[in-house]
This record gives sequence, structure tokens and C-alpha cells, in this order.
Amino acid sequence: MNIFETIAENAASRPGHRALAEVAPGGHVESRTYGELIGAVRAKAQGLRAAGIQPSWRVGMIVPQGIGFIETALAILAAEACMVPVADDHPPATVAELARRAHLHALLAEEMTLSSVLKSCPGGAALGSSEATGTAVGEHRLQVLDAATAALPAEADFAALGPAYLRFTSGTTSERKGVVIGHARIHERLEAANQGLAITPADRVLWLLPMAHHFVVSILLYLRYGATILLPPSSLAPAVLDLAEREQATVLYASPYHMKLLAKETSARRLDSMRLIISTAEGLRGEVAQTFAQRYGRPVVQALGIMEAGLPVMNTASAATKP
Repeated sequence: MNIFETIAENAASRPGHRALAEVAPGGHVESRTYGELIGAVRAKAQGLRAAGIQPSWRVGMIVPQGIGFIETALAILAAEACMVPVADDHPPATVAELARRAHLHALLAEEMTLSSVLKSCPGGAALGSSEATGTAVGEHRLQVLDAATAALPAEADFAALGPAYLRFTSGTTSERKGVVIGHARIHERLEAANQGLAITPADRVLWLLPMAHHFVVSILLYLRYGATILLPPSSLAPAVLDLAEREQATVLYASPYHMKLLAKETSARRLDSMRLIISTAEGLRGEVAQTFAQRYGRPVVQALGIMEAGLPVMNTASAATKP
């Protein structure tokens, strides 16, 4: 089953339960209940279909972090297309190269960003156009790209994967590789990872990582199991602690960088509502884990994932003694 439809099916029993809460820099909180989220996603998916998006198409998205990113990504999935998230801090030439390598059928972005990417190709030939004349879909514009550029030699084989997500690896150890994950594999990964995370609707997950790089065994997992996702206005310690205290957050999912910032924070504020603190994305240094544990009285669980394999390693059993 399409992973979005699974989220929607589960949400039907608790439409009023809060799915997302995002704090703007000025302090205003924007929220979505599950019912509101599912409704917004279905409307945006209908807009994508009306604009020409077809099943299994690879749709690139350059969308800023936040509720809008989540709604857009889910809409691509709901439209039966394959989402290809691209970090919004990539220069246009890099985006154009990723679009070429991914054989994108379409690109969804803010108008100015879309125009810059298309114009970064000489004559626009690589992506089929040098003008961002795309169709408005919500607050973004969708540009269908040149069919000859998009076509893969084995398009039918790609569609047979039930593709949901295509992301390029970071390129830290070799050239960036495109990794494709189908809906069936996503279901398997979420079920396997939640044996360790144990996310439920009672959880309020404080999220600090970039969504363009972390989405499947994280954002999709929290929504699949009915939790509330909390998005602070910044990753600085005061903003994180303010939101954690206000919402009585139960799970923190962040990187060693964030753990270091929090460990150095000198106020008397605590994280006593937290049942689980996860550090991921890169190796956690022992001294950071120990300083954090001393500061907050909570151990940091290191979870290591690989794009090709999900989230296979968590030291939940020995976080306090062997971080």
C-alpha cells in the first residue's frame, strides 16, 4: 500500500490529534491536526495530477524546511509519484546536474528558484526549458521537464519497484549515488525501526535534522505511528529547550552537533519529559554523550542508518554505559 494511504488510514481514527507544530522565529505556532494534514495533502496531490504528474514520475522538490515540506512530499507520494528531495542550499548548477542524473520528469520549487535552476543549463537544453513557466501548485510552481531527458532506458522496470523516494547519498566517501526506495521497502523499514524507537500517538518528537536528507525512517515513521512532530524556530539550545518544555517533548531526534550545543547550555532547564534521545547522521563522540548525560540526566542513544539499508543500528540497550 502507498505509505501515504497507510498514514491517512491510521489518521482516520484520530483526525483531531495534532500531527505537526512549527514555531516561527517570532514565536507564533502553526499547527496541523491529522485531519487537516491529510486534507491539505489530498488537495495538493489533486493539483499535481491536474498539472500532468503521472504515476512513477520522478518529481524533484526544492522546498524550505517545515510544514510545507512535509505536505509537499506527502502530496507527491499521494499522487503515486516518486519524490526526489533536493536541499534548498544547493547552487542551481548542482540542482540541474542532480535533475539530469535522476532523469526528473518534473521539478517543484518556488518560482525564483525554479527559474535559476533552469537557466543554469546552457540554453535550458538539459532540462527542456530556460523559462520557469510552470503550473502553480499551492505556493510553489511545477515545471514538467523535457520528456527526452527524463526517460530512462528501463522505465518499466523502475515503475515495477513501486518507487516512492529517490535520494542521492552525501558523497562523502565516493560519488553521490541515487538510491531508490519503494513503498513496500518503506513499510518494512518503518516496522523494523519502530521495534527500537517504539513511537506511539503519545509521543511528541522534537525534530532538528534537515528534511531534504532525513525523511523516510523519521518523518514518515512518526506520522505512520501517529506521533506529533515538533519543529523549533532554530536548532540553538534555548529554542530547543523552550519548545521541549512547552510541549513536554518525549523524543529528541538530532545530530551530534545538536547534542554538543545542548550539552554546553548553562541554564537550569532540563529535559525530564524525554523518554528517548537519539543522536544520528554521524558518529557521536564519547565526551559529548557523557557531558550531555551529566547535564540532563538522560543517556543519548546512538542510531546509525545507511541510505541503502534504513536504520539498522541503535544502542538502546547500552546507551548509558557504552554511548
